[in-house]
Amino acid sequence: LAASAEDALATFFWRSDENDRERAAKETTQTLDRALGSRVPPGDVAKLGDVLERIGRARAGWALASVSGGPQTGVLLRLATNDANGVGASVGDAVDLLRKPGWAKWESDALGVTKIDRAGTHATIATATTTFQASWAPRGGELELAVGVDAGSVRAAGSAQVTLGSDAKVSSWLRELRSSVVWALVARPLMLSSSPRADPLLVALTHGQRAAVLDARAPGAVLRELIVSSSKGL
Repeated sequence: LAASAEDALATFFWRSDENDRERAAKETTQTLDRALGSRVPPGDVAKLGDVLERIGRARAGWALASVSGGPQTGVLLRLATNDANGVGASVGDAVDLLRKPGWAKWESDALGVTKIDRAGTHATIATATTTFQASWAPRGGELELAVGVDAGSVRAAGSAQVTLGSDAKVSSWLRELRSSVVWALVARPLMLSSSPRADPLLVALTHGQRAAVLDARAPGAVLRELIVSSSKGL
């Protein structure tokens, strides 16, 4: 988390164990099966479920998602893994499955997707109004997946020189959390407005020996903006 880009709109970090990851993959598969019903061939849904479970088994103890704005608008997902190449191959398999004819009608009706192309570790997704990209690649003990209008810019934004760890308040907060953190969120909601730059909103769930603790810290500027926005809505 400390090595993530400091100017992201929001960065969310979470930990999980092997059982959590396998359970999440299976539940996602079951949810897809219920949601899609007969609109996608059952065999294709089952194959996608197998791919998701394969990714879940290959993942390691943490994951991180960050949202960037401006010219690099998009989402960067980082997955810790003991087999980055294997996870990357599984992502490619998932994209290939979604390109099969059996998915086309559902993708068009539900998502507005008209075409998906793939070249290596890069996919282009077209809709009736826009085109966006997905790009994935191993990076040390991680797999990076970027999605945005320009996936390369999203990945570049996530590898910025100025990191969250360079912010003294964020760095101090992360040290206090230590290894007990279950999940943590660093957000800069005021970057979406014309307000002056302010300290980030910090929220984390930690787990001690006796209880779980929610740690939330909001700078005054964020609270003032929330109060003003709420007052305007009355």
